[in-house]
Amino acid sequence: MPRRFNASRFSAAGRAQRWRRWLGRTDLAVSVALAAVLFAMVNLLASRHWVRLHARSDAVGRLSEKTLRLLEDGPDAIRFTVLMRPENDAWQPTADLLREYAALSPGITVRHVHPDRDLAEAESLLRDAGASGATEEGIIVEIDGRRASIPAARLSAGGAYRGEALVSGAIRSLVRPSRPVVYFLRGHGERSPGDFGPTGCSRIADRMRDENWDVRELDFGTARAVPADCALLVLAGPQNPLAGHELNLLRGHLDRRGRLLLLLDPRTDTGLGPLLRDWGVQTGGDTVADPVHSLGGRDLHADAFPGHPVTDSLRGSSAVFALTRSLRPIPQPPGGDKPVVTPVVLSSPDSWAEYDPGDASPHYDPPTDLPGPLPVAVAVERGPVPGVHVQIRPTRMMVFGDSGFASNGGLVGANSDLFLNAVHWLLDDDPARMVPGPRDAGDRRVLATRPQLHRLFACIAVGFPALLAAAGFAVAWRRRR
Repeated sequence: MPRRFNASRFSAAGRAQRWRRWLGRTDLAVSVALAAVLFAMVNLLASRHWVRLHARSDAVGRLSEKTLRLLEDGPDAIRFTVLMRPENDAWQPTADLLREYAALSPGITVRHVHPDRDLAEAESLLRDAGASGATEEGIIVEIDGRRASIPAARLSAGGAYRGEALVSGAIRSLVRPSRPVVYFLRGHGERSPGDFGPTGCSRIADRMRDENWDVRELDFGTARAVPADCALLVLAGPQNPLAGHELNLLRGHLDRRGRLLLLLDPRTDTGLGPLLRDWGVQTGGDTVADPVHSLGGRDLHADAFPGHPVTDSLRGSSAVFALTRSLRPIPQPPGGDKPVVTPVVLSSPDSWAEYDPGDASPHYDPPTDLPGPLPVAVAVERGPVPGVHVQIRPTRMMVFGDSGFASNGGLVGANSDLFLNAVHWLLDDDPARMVPGPRDAGDRRVLATRPQLHRLFACIAVGFPALLAAAGFAVAWRRRR
């Protein structure tokens, strides 16, 4: 059948219609091209000027400020090798944690090695890291050819994920290869770093090892002297008096610009009174009572921290002392190389020094008791004569009126950070760069009742689609108008 001649194709209206159609397609193509260019530009800017936001609030959701400060002055290149099976409970939090480290710098890289699939490489890594057994899992940290290994069993020890503390501690140990030796004195009923019971100090000793400190024990009965490599000597709650020759050893250690950390318990004769008086500290036979800031009247919740490097990072926190005595500075005559005693932790104005040990319900007795606030921890420092600028390492001592706050059963509140800050100050280190402690991720599930779930389902399955449909009908109605 012959085709009909369509004159409208060659008419002015037909040409205008074709032009409009062509212009519409061109406009669509240009719009798509501009959108693609804009999308590429936005992605380019985002890749160069990005901001990471954390929607999670658990322990591995973000790095602590202490880790960030540690990495600010740390090495530019850090290599993490995760030698761990995915079915290990610590694998996922470790992967999330190391992803946070890698996001801080392009020089920080993370590599995962499966112990079973990459058997040859796993054996090589274990051999180079000095690990025994081809089935051991963990993290290998490498900086400038030096390596440190973290066993996977330590990552979740004690029920809390300790990945950040161990990884940051490994970085610090590689940056600072020298390990200060900290001795715990024993032989007088002291709390032991090897005691895992509630009265021991094993937990705080683990934190100290995370800080790259070598923790050892010392017995004057066998050593007969303070070792030359002793960077800090700790007396954690002696229950029996020290002998005269032992006091002389402590005096000699302090005379050699040594460092001493004393944790004393109330109403306990340690024989250290004359030594402390020589250093400007008076220990009384009292117990600090504060019914307003305690649960049982004998424990003390202290949140008054005068300005000192030990407590500058503890503002807004509270230290808990189960039973503590007061420590009072002794006024020193002016001139000479005199020790300077600075209160570090104070009790509240509602407290007092109770001198009646048999009082079941302690109350303030003005004739004998001393009103608060009272120092329960003091820092002692003796160095060069004021005004004389010489490079002499000062002698430092830290004294606490309670030893239970550093025990395994007493590490609550800011107790752990308070103890470690004191050790940092005694070792001439910055407490602000302390390795972060273990944080419990906890249970982050959302709990809801059945009516709440029904309302949530109605909102998601009905409300959102209805809102979109209403918006579509509104746009169509407006176009028809």
